[in-house]
Amino acid sequence: MPVFGINDIEKRWIEERTDPKPTDFPEDFYRNTAGYVAELRRELEHSEDLRKELLEEELRQILRMIHGIHFLRSLKMMKKTVEGESPEVLLEEERRIFDEIGESLRKSYEKLVLPAIEGRAELRPSREATNVPVMILSQIQEPIIGADMRNYGPFEGGEIVNLPKISAELLVNQ
Repeated sequence: MPVFGINDIEKRWIEERTDPKPTDFPEDFYRNTAGYVAELRRELEHSEDLRKELLEEELRQILRMIHGIHFLRSLKMMKKTVEGESPEVLLEEERRIFDEIGESLRKSYEKLVLPAIEGRAELRPSREATNVPVMILSQIQEPIIGADMRNYGPFEGGEIVNLPKISAELLVNQ
């Protein structure tokens, strides 16, 4: 069996960049890549000078390509999923993940887009009033700082005012 290396990763990266559909990958691609990256990191620990710089650059390129491959495959699979299709060539783990994503996208569409298209407004639970009306029984000469940090008053006796609920309760209790 040939040794797995940067050329194998670069080949898959180029294929993924040039093909509009997800490309066919061997099931062990990511596992082989992980082994190769681990090998490079071990070698890096024991290298010096120019060799170390070359290994660091190779590792950076590999990581960039792996991220690129994943990003491109993800975009292609998301496009297929949104179009209601299932990508033909997926690794087993990718298929499981994208089936879950597809289900989430379908639920999102049903909950957000369909009601908007059909003009169905979902009623929201009513919010508790933040301000409540209060009748001031006697004159209050100094302004009150409400729970919302706004100044209210001064007030004349018999005046009806709207105050934050918490502030109104405190005022009534005093």
